[in-house]
Amino acid sequence: MSTVHAKLSRLFWPTFALAAMLAAGSLSAQAALSSYTSQGRNLVRMQSGTVDITLTADGNLLGSLMAGNASLVNDLVAASGGSLSAGDFDANGSTTWLGAKAVINYLNTTNYAGTNQWRLPTITDTGVPGCDFGFSGSDCGYNVAVGSGELARLYYNDLGRIAGFDTIGAPQSGYGIFANDGAQTTNGAVGPFTNVRSDAYWSGIEYVNDAGTAWLFGTSDGVQTFEPKAGKYFMWAVTPGEITPVPVPAALWLFAPALLGLVSRRRSPAASAGT
Repeated sequence: MSTVHAKLSRLFWPTFALAAMLAAGSLSAQAALSSYTSQGRNLVRMQSGTVDITLTADGNLLGSLMAGNASLVNDLVAASGGSLSAGDFDANGSTTWLGAKAVINYLNTTNYAGTNQWRLPTITDTGVPGCDFGFSGSDCGYNVAVGSGELARLYYNDLGRIAGFDTIGAPQSGYGIFANDGAQTTNGAVGPFTNVRSDAYWSGIEYVNDAGTAWLFGTSDGVQTFEPKAGKYFMWAVTPGEITPVPVPAALWLFAPALLGLVSRRRSPAASAGT
């Protein structure tokens, strides 16, 4: 190596090394589940591939809300304009598809955790419209393409779980969200989440070939499929990116001292005497 090349190497190598480390960190961050809070609510951000969403850390938020608010179901029914009844909700937190949509509306109306952009997870219908059932790489069935659904990506990619059947359709053990053949654990803890259900979770997507059904994802065995909207399953609320608190405008901070001074003057004895 020439003297010039050696000098350039010594000059730029630290920069290249730093860039490489930053790039590696960036790549690792793209497949991460990170916990945070917003307005006292526990949340989990999922940055995986092209997906960047926040999920509630509580995998059965509706069940928790119902336990803490005895009138919640009645309020949801009243707000539905007659499209829902108390029968759309079970005490364990499962609900019909319309019930799940009503809960999302409630979260947005109340600005839960500081945002009104909550929704149900998405599922992308790929290939021929409808369920292309298979055991590998489809949009429906087991071992589905992780790009076909946000919960599928969470289950297969970020939590590293396996389906109830392998890619050739043979039964396998160790499947399910808790890697215990689909059993429900006591506290529902998995990764940074709590209260997760080994069952099925609604998506926000209707099934194209039957308006009475909607897509869902089964955390009990990794199946992605569709079911009648009248069935009762669980819901997991998601919102884009990371929720950030709305900052107080800079102008307000500028006016704050003047406002405080005005209040002080109005409360002073001299000011009171002059009124």
